[in-house]
Amino acid sequence: MKVRDKASRAVNLTVGYNTETLFNASLGWKQYNWLGGGRQLLIDGTYSDVTSSLASKLIQPYLWSRDTRGVLEAMLKQETYLTYELKPERLLPRV
Repeated sequence: MKVRDKASRAVNLTVGYNTETLFNASLGWKQYNWLGGGRQLLIDGTYSDVTSSLASKLIQPYLWSRDTRGVLEAMLKQETYLTYELKPERLLPRV
């Protein structure tokens, strides 16, 4: 039996259509060993006729010790409906 490492990155692309958001597309990139040390960097973008978003997440294992992990998330989002437009931003650091 041979053991191989899993790929250190992944790319996902989806395209679809539904009755709520009409045309939609999503692109995601995940790097499971970014700059070494087991850091994970995840970036996802989504577009549709109603909502659009861009999100990123950085996960730092063993932040100060082997028992702590740091996560930094950032997100931009836009929702456009007939009666309003919403543009929230979020930056969420966690330990």
